[in-house]
This record gives sequence, structure tokens and C-alpha cells, in this order.
Amino acid sequence: MNLTLEQFLKHFRHPTVFVTNPHAWVTGNVPFLELSNTTSMEAPKTFHAFLQDNPLLAQNIDKVFQTHGSFNLRDIDIKGPFKRIHPMDVEIFFATDDKIELTCLIFYDRTLGEKFEEHKKRIDQINTLTTIASGLAHEIKNPLAGIKAASQMLSKTLKNRDSREYAEIILKETIRVNRLISDLMNLTKPRKLLKKKCNINQILHQILVLQKEAAPSFVKWHENFDPSLPAIKADPEALSQVFLNLIQNAWQSLAKKGFVKVQTRFVTDFRLKQKNKTRQVIGVTIEDTGVGLSLEQVQQIFLPFFTTKPEGTGLGLTLCHQLIEKHGGDIQVTSVPGSGSIFSVYLPV
Repeated sequence: MNLTLEQFLKHFRHPTVFVTNPHAWVTGNVPFLELSNTTSMEAPKTFHAFLQDNPLLAQNIDKVFQTHGSFNLRDIDIKGPFKRIHPMDVEIFFATDDKIELTCLIFYDRTLGEKFEEHKKRIDQINTLTTIASGLAHEIKNPLAGIKAASQMLSKTLKNRDSREYAEIILKETIRVNRLISDLMNLTKPRKLLKKKCNINQILHQILVLQKEAAPSFVKWHENFDPSLPAIKADPEALSQVFLNLIQNAWQSLAKKGFVKVQTRFVTDFRLKQKNKTRQVIGVTIEDTGVGLSLEQVQQIFLPFFTTKPEGTGLGLTLCHQLIEKHGGDIQVTSVPGSGSIFSVYLPV
């Protein structure tokens, strides 16, 4: 069966483009349009500028037309719009379509492998710290129960007002520590997900209705939901817990007027592997213009007990990471101090 170029491109998740000689745009897939930040209507014009920014590609396109061969460019920096650099491998080869000579370029993002290694390392760190902390929590829980019981008795029997107040403070703080320990122990419990088909846009909408009421009036909200997203099989309560935490953190990071943007979309530049199969991915991004995070904070943000809040326990984002991981997904964060943060959640379809 003969495939059209458009049908051929649908089989590729990597950015792919066909050109004629000399360097004229023919067609490209959605991942390439995203890489070059253009549309299918604008691409014939913008592709020339793309090649000007990447002369090595233009040189090798010429070589392919001359030799009818193929070339592989390894570990090169592709310049995209806004001076963004994309480390990539590029495969360039000769092709024909209805006797028209073409060159095909396929771009392979080298950072995906690096992200996978970072993701694996982060999971190992979280699992190790959670296991150690859970063991300590078990050791602390019993003596803490004794302290709680003793402080309750003291608050009832002490007649001196100041002494009774001190006993009540001990009781209050003991209850707080006990709640923290319970949260920590829940991290190591194999929580069973109750999966069913659910609409991610609907889950987010329900959370936003309440959070808009809870947040200060100076917080501006932006929503951009892709209505074409399919239902996914997931635990709606677990996802609600994750997104409530992330959205709440977003508006709480705003010290003054700013915005929180919540967006859903199909992710086309990579897939998630689950049970030896690759799955299509939907993405949820939660962006704020708050105080932002330093590189050191970003590297530790999902670790148990790490927090940037004076009253925080440092377990909320660890639990978020764990719940998304159990869904076969991933959660990532990018941030600039003083400019805000973007939390990206990826879930398999």
C-alpha cells in the first residue's frame, strides 16, 4: 500500500520534515511544528529562517540531494525560536514521492534520555529517604503516644494556670507531630488505586471552582483545556489530591498580583512506557508567577521533609510524586527565582 507523505508522518512521534531542492518546505508533522514554533500555514515561510539559524542542516540537505544518500548528525545543537537550544541527533536521507526528489529530516531529542535518568535517580532518592523516615516514624510513634497521654492527664490535673497552659501546648504539638508521622507512614503503605475512566478537564474544573474562592482576589486565573482529550483510566480521588496540592501551592506562592495558569494538552514529543508498551501522553501544566525556586530547591522539591513554607511538612509534593508514579506517569518542575514555576504532570492514555 502506498502512503501519502502526511500518512507517513503520522507514524512518527519525532519531529519530521520533508523538503525539496533547494530547501523548499513540503510538509512536516506536528512535533516539528512545535519544535520550530510555527503552524502548517506559516511553515513554508518560517522554514527558510529555521535553516538559516541551522546552516549545518542546510549543508547536509545539499549533500543528500547530490549523493542520493543519507547522513546522521550526532549530538548537535538545533537553534529554535527565542534562541532556545535543543540538543539533538538528526537523520537526513533521500526519498522520492511521485518522482519528486525529496530529503527527509528526522530529529531525535537527546534530552529525553537524560530526563529518564534524572527521573530514575529521583525515584531512587525518594524511595530510600521514605523508607528510612518511615522506620524512624515507627520508632517515634510509641513514645509519642505516651507523651500525649501524659500531657492530657497533666492538663486536667494541674491547678496552676501557667503550668496547665504549658501542658496544653505540649499536647497540641504532640498531636501535630503525630499527624506528620501518620502522613509519613502513609507514603510507604501500598495504596491501592481505584481506577476508572475519568475526564482530566472535569477534575481540574471542579478543583478550580473551589480554589478561586479560597485564593486572594489579586490572583488572576487562566484556563486552557484541550476539549479533544480522551478519558483516561485513573483514580480520580488520587488525581484530585495531586492537582489540589499543586494548584494551592501555585496561588500561595504569589505575594502580590500575579496569575495561575492551568493547561491540558496532548504531548507529542515523547511517550510513556508501561508494561513493555509505549502509551500516548496527556500533559497538565500548572504555571504561576510567584516567587519561584532556585536550582537547588528544584532538585530537592520532591524529597520527603523538604519545604519552602514555614509551616510546611515537606510531604505534600512527595505524595504527589508517588501518586503520579503509581499511575505510570511523571511530574517535573521548571522554575526561575523571582519569576515563577511550572509544574508539569504527564499521564498515560
